[in-house]
Amino acid sequence: MGAKPLQSEAQVLKTHFHRAFWRPDKRFFALALDGDKRPLGIFGSHAGHALFAGIASKAAAEVMAAVIDEVFSG
Repeated sequence: MGAKPLQSEAQVLKTHFHRAFWRPDKRFFALALDGDKRPLGIFGSHAGHALFAGIASKAAAEVMAAVIDEVFSG
């Protein structure tokens, strides 16, 4: 398998992740989904992993950068 199919799969995963976990009202990624696959209002420093891993979109990363200090525990 070449790089192109994997890059395509990665983009699909990134899109699904963002749709499922992004909370624009919280300006953060949700920690989990409920039984109906709706994002919960729980957020914390775990969302930084989405930044580190590169799965967060650039737009989401910029929004999160403005509020990350509110949840960073040191």
